[in-house]
Amino acid sequence: MKLEGDFDINLLPPESRGENQRSLLLPKSFYLVVICLAVLGWTGTWGWYAVRERVQKAEITRLQDQLALASVEEPELGIRAETLKAAVAMKEAKIRKIEADLISNPEILTQIETAIPPETSLTEISFTGGQLVCKGVTADYLKVAQFILSANQQEHLNEARCIMAELSSAGVRFEVELRITK
Repeated sequence: MKLEGDFDINLLPPESRGENQRSLLLPKSFYLVVICLAVLGWTGTWGWYAVRERVQKAEITRLQDQLALASVEEPELGIRAETLKAAVAMKEAKIRKIEADLISNPEILTQIETAIPPETSLTEISFTGGQLVCKGVTADYLKVAQFILSANQQEHLNEARCIMAELSSAGVRFEVELRITK
């Protein structure tokens, strides 16, 4: 038996020996590359938008110059342009008035929700023109009457009337028609 042999005894842990060791700089450099790419992407996107904005501003300036030149060279075009601007302003005013007169859907739904008595649930709400039809189920006929009375007291709802009310296994199924007003 030969006692002299080659033995590789290394008492250091594997991470200190360099075996299966990843570089400690690898995660830092990876994150640095990711951050650099993100910054470059953002800068490129911003630059692209800046170039597009510059091109659009140049186009607007060119069109304004053409309009000024046309109004100097041909006065009737300037008059027509002013007439068109006035017509556009009138149309925009009418659109703003229409938008101001509109009643928002959430407001109508809130009023319907306020009008619903306890032990009543709606299964369907349909809207046609200025008419609103609410279908649902309630405990008894008195609750249908309470719903109609309460709906008539709402700001944008009136002329509530029962279209259909019939007894079913779940309670009283009903349909109530409401008119939406401003």
